[in-house]
Amino acid sequence: MSDPLRLTIFKAFHHLNRPATAKQIADALTLAPAKVHYHVQKLLSIGILELDHTEEINGIIAKFYKTSVDSFVIDYSNISDKVRSSVYSKSENLYISTFNAYRDTFIDNIRKKVEKQQPTTSENRSGFLIHNALKLEQKDYEKFYGEMTELVEKYMERSCTEGVCSTYQFLCSAIREE
Repeated sequence: MSDPLRLTIFKAFHHLNRPATAKQIADALTLAPAKVHYHVQKLLSIGILELDHTEEINGIIAKFYKTSVDSFVIDYSNISDKVRSSVYSKSENLYISTFNAYRDTFIDNIRKKVEKQQPTTSENRSGFLIHNALKLEQKDYEKFYGEMTELVEKYMERSCTEGVCSTYQFLCSAIREE
């Protein structure tokens, strides 16, 4: 998962919210189908994607994949000291690419708004950024985490009519300062 393109492909499947072929994802991302197929095979091998079904289309068997997880956690506790730094380095790449992708989307959309010279009002607010330090006991952190997860899941499950909904990129992060 530390490969930025693999993360992009995973997110494309996840955001599509329905089974798709590697070719459909390649078309959506304007990438070579062979390149996407290679990374789909890697995602299948680590259990991040799964085969949903096959269909015969013009005499060819098309494989439709879906994400098998909504999110994943990297647990360093069961990793031997021998490979820990390598695993951390690869997971650090994953964190960096996730933050950078969000940052780029955020800045690009702010730039577009500025170019339109559109004043921000409550009716046309297109996003927000909140950064706070929370002082929490462990039990309160667990409760906060559960509530945030439920809230995000509640809004991810909603469906809307094409053309009526807007896509909002959402990034929520909490890390205990050591």
